Amino acid sequence: MGLGPGAREPIGRAIEILEGGGLRCRWVRLENLHITLRFLGACPESAVPSIGAAIGKAAVKMKPFTARTDEFGAFPNKRRARVLWLGLTDAPELNVLFAELNDRLSEAGFKTEERPFQGHITFGRLKRPAPVDLSCLEDISLGAELVFDKVTLFESRLTPSGPRYEELRRAEFPRKDS
Repeated sequence: MGLGPGAREPIGRAIEILEGGGLRCRWVRLENLHITLRFLGACPESAVPSIGAAIGKAAVKMKPFTARTDEFGAFPNKRRARVLWLGLTDAPELNVLFAELNDRLSEAGFKTEERPFQGHITFGRLKRPAPVDLSCLEDISLGAELVFDKVTLFESRLTPSGPRYEELRRAEFPRKDS
């Protein structure tokens, strides 16, 4: 699906530490880690071609770029955490990609995302808001470079054993030298 060892290894270590400390959480399987640019919710199958066209129009304006893993955090905050994440350094290209995709999806009839984009990789979800202490993760080595070279539309199907992701469309960025 996409994220290499630069993201998987520190997240795997974080899960070991937090789980070992007794945190009860639904952990994302390492092979399912991804960065969500836009969550579209339930969409009819008939919308897939227009979504695919939107990601294609956004991708063609991009060149491959990199960002680095930066810090661990929680949404909405550490005092009332619902989602645990590994953040990315501020990569201007990632913000440009989000804006392009948001615009193209809006043109295709989807509601515009108004919240500012914050690049992150979700790795855990708590059933109820709870305080979390992430200071135990400070010794995990971060700063690994992640390469971005495509946008993928996934369908997420919830199953008793966790979500399953199926790739529906993919749009590659033009090569750097083109």
